Amino acid sequence: TVLFHSVELWSEEDELLCGEVGYSVGQVYTSMTGFVSPKVREPNSKHTGAGILQLVSLGKLLQRHGYAFWNLGHPFNVAEKSMLYKRDIGGGGGGGPALPPWPP
Repeated sequence: TVLFHSVELWSEEDELLCGEVGYSVGQVYTSMTGFVSPKVREPNSKHTGAGILQLVSLGKLLQRHGYAFWNLGHPFNVAEKSMLYKRDIGGGGGGGPALPPWPP
């Protein structure tokens, strides 16, 4: 069974800050696409880091619900400095060995 998911992080002011769409099959969750509101990227935004908060919270939620693996989608690339946030939250890839999904 394939299940589709929408994950969102909203501000106290009821503004959509960031989120993603993904799907799960069994105990594997795959991120398909993510977004961050332009407001989050504004200089001195009080919501700086909202995208990382959403990802870390999703990881904890997946762990709590028994998922065995989180496929973050397209790997980060250190040389091109693209998608490094995936490395920063513990994702494998970038040409090196994959890390455990949730270290002890």
